[in-house]
Amino acid sequence: MRLVEILKDNVAQAVVRRRKESLGSFPDEVTVDYELISLHEFDIHDCKPDRSILCDRNSPDRAATYINGTSSAPHDLLFIKYEEFINQFRKSSSVDWSKDLKRADYIVSLSVNNECFIIHELSIGNIKSKRSDAKSQFIGTINFLMKIPEAKEYIDGCTIKKCIVSARGCDDIKPSPRGIAAGFSRPYKFIPNPCEIKIPSLNKLDFTIWKGNIVHIA
Repeated sequence: MRLVEILKDNVAQAVVRRRKESLGSFPDEVTVDYELISLHEFDIHDCKPDRSILCDRNSPDRAATYINGTSSAPHDLLFIKYEEFINQFRKSSSVDWSKDLKRADYIVSLSVNNECFIIHELSIGNIKSKRSDAKSQFIGTINFLMKIPEAKEYIDGCTIKKCIVSARGCDDIKPSPRGIAAGFSRPYKFIPNPCEIKIPSLNKLDFTIWKGNIVHIA
């Protein structure tokens, strides 16, 4: 998968290069933790290392619901644990190749092509306290990736470029029962239960930014 390769090679090199003069080369093998999810409808949370992104709908830490394609033809979605990827470059408070780097929770794309590129920031807290931090994470993550030629080429090639923050207080639809996707009758390409957030520096890069707890990829 091209995006995984870019992170493991090009992005990792860019992280280390920032502080290589003072810290030297990164001593460990770089890993990219990801999950492939081909379910039509599923729930996610901000997971800890070595745990699945998926969670039960009734879980208290559920942060968002994805509606993926149709029940007969869901997409193969690639969920990359980006925050965890960046965190591996921190060995201690004084030995940290990732110092000052922003790190959104997840990057979501399709496993077979680069049609979409979604940065997803999750929280079980209230959107009022999360919104400012999410903006900072989005801007820092995207600006860093866009300085890396291979990552920029991948992102520029995506038809859909979205950032979404999910937290309490921004859901217009309460996805309690299964079958919520039946309510979507129009051929939407990407629909969170949306409230758009304007971030001019990212809008200029063709990203749109949303707050919401429902993500629909048609």
